[in-house]
Amino acid sequence: MKIEILKSRDGQWYFRCVAGNGRILCHSETYKQLKNAKKGAEAVMRGAIQFVLCVSPDFEWVKQESGRYQIKVDCSGWKTCYVANQ
Repeated sequence: MKIEILKSRDGQWYFRCVAGNGRILCHSETYKQLKNAKKGAEAVMRGAIQFVLCVSPDFEWVKQESGRYQIKVDCSGWKTCYVANQ
């Protein structure tokens, strides 16, 4: 999952959560200030990480070529998912 922060037609900011396959999972309300949209997006990401770690305690941090880290989680034996960036 990744979070994109975008500007709406009326100049306000919002974020949306996008799945690995490109599907939009949800979007936020609009915010007048970019910093508030970023705070909302960070809160959603923290909540997603906490949920995944509660559901699947078997996880590891994986360093990507970009230098960023992702949480690698075993999703009930179906496949390996990447759920959050840091």
